[in-house]
Amino acid sequence: MAFDIGLATLVLGVAAWTIASRDTFAAVIGFVAFGLLLALVWVRVAAPDVALAEAALGSGLTGGLLLSASSRLAHTNGSAVIEKPSAIMRLAAALFCTLMSAALAAIVLLLPEPAPTLAPQAAANLAATGLGNTGRSTHY
Repeated sequence: MAFDIGLATLVLGVAAWTIASRDTFAAVIGFVAFGLLLALVWVRVAAPDVALAEAALGSGLTGGLLLSASSRLAHTNGSAVIEKPSAIMRLAAALFCTLMSAALAAIVLLLPEPAPTLAPQAAANLAATGLGNTGRSTHY
């Protein structure tokens, strides 16, 4: 339990650091670290297939593409002017993100226990379909 709380804190901290970073290279490294931490989170919730996909695609492939883009960006002349959003827009975005996070948390917390499933009905009617999960096939 303590490990999970520490992991969640670390994920949130790395996410905040990645967003707040003004250096492109540091933000990309933070993104890769965030993806690897998320892969560890997926392992902790017993989803190794999603963890492997997150590590390979989310951190590995996407991180490599972002590193390549950041190195190309560093070689440009940097003459583009980036307009900062107004304080009202930043406040509106923060409020929207907070409301969406609260709504998602409420949805997760209000899920029925146990979660609804159709697995018993599917298992009961499996023989009628002619399909099975025996691990061997009789049709060649």
